[in-house]
Amino acid sequence: MAAGLLSGLAEDLPWPGRLARAAALSAATAAASAAGGFDRPLYEELLGRVRVAEAAPAV
Repeated sequence: MAAGLLSGLAEDLPWPGRLARAAALSAATAAASAAGGFDRPLYEELLGRVRVAEAAPAV
């Protein structure tokens, strides 16, 4: 998760882009069979599917 957030920060992405990247990268890393690796095709697929929306304030 941190790697996705930091890479988005380095590229000056807006927060929704940073969060989407972090979620996709985390899932692709968890799905990888090798330690320290990630599934690039899955990452690219998920990055296109992750949607970040602002939550309604708690009442």
